[in-house]
Amino acid sequence: MGQKPQSQQQRKKRVLEEVQRQRRRQRTVTLMLIGGVLVAIIVGGVYFLTHQSASNLPPYLAECVNGSLAYHSHAHISITINGIDQVVPGQIGINGACLHPLHTHSTDGVMHVEPDQNRTFTLGDFFLVWGQPFNSTQLLKEKYTTGLSMTVNGGPPDSSLWNYVIPKNAQYTAQNACSQSSCQEVDIKITLNH
Repeated sequence: MGQKPQSQQQRKKRVLEEVQRQRRRQRTVTLMLIGGVLVAIIVGGVYFLTHQSASNLPPYLAECVNGSLAYHSHAHISITINGIDQVVPGQIGINGACLHPLHTHSTDGVMHVEPDQNRTFTLGDFFLVWGQPFNSTQLLKEKYTTGLSMTVNGGPPDSSLWNYVIPKNAQYTAQNACSQSSCQEVDIKITLNH
């Protein structure tokens, strides 16, 4: 009789160990599922944030330039807010292998206009590609009611600021020539003092 209670005890012990193993396996599977979901959320969030601006652009700005260019021009843009020069970042409109019709290569303020279709682009289009606000109440992160001005080559623009059409024969310097027969200097200065 001494043997029987011991074997029942051993069976209980084995059953208990098996239950504990199953719980550990279940916990491991649950943690792996939670980890997988978190990784998927993070990857999806990063993808959304990095592709958000291109997907919110109108088709003519979201397209990647392929093949030969309809024209190639350069305008210079500088922005000053309350006396502080703002950096126009490099790589605006360049996402991996995709080169949008409006883009920058460096922080020198030179905006490249390189479409593969013969169409016009506005200064507002450039800000859309940049993903920064430029409208009647906001410039970059600054909200305003008065104090915004813009000059093109030292004079007033021929239209509202965000609707200013970037000439197809624009150039900023001799190094940044245009593809047209007669190039026109285009130096855009946007100033906000409020």
